[in-house]
Amino acid sequence: MPIAPPSVKPLGTKYRPKPSSTARGYGHEHRKQRSRILDEQPLCQVCRNAFSTDLHHVDLNPHNHADGNVLAVCETCHHSVLHRR
Repeated sequence: MPIAPPSVKPLGTKYRPKPSSTARGYGHEHRKQRSRILDEQPLCQVCRNAFSTDLHHVDLNPHNHADGNVLAVCETCHHSVLHRR
């Protein structure tokens, strides 16, 4: 029985390549919106203490680019407060 090269995962493993950033909702439109909103909201809308670095989608749908669906937040609030990671 031939042995698969190390870069190929054996059948039955749960490996799936990550979709592109555009396919996940973070393409050109998102980058333009992020730049504009972070300029308008330089401080985190949750803690008001740190600079905004991320956009949080309120409805958790990254394909919804409505301005009312996003918050400008710092990385700490985005992960620990809003996503509880």
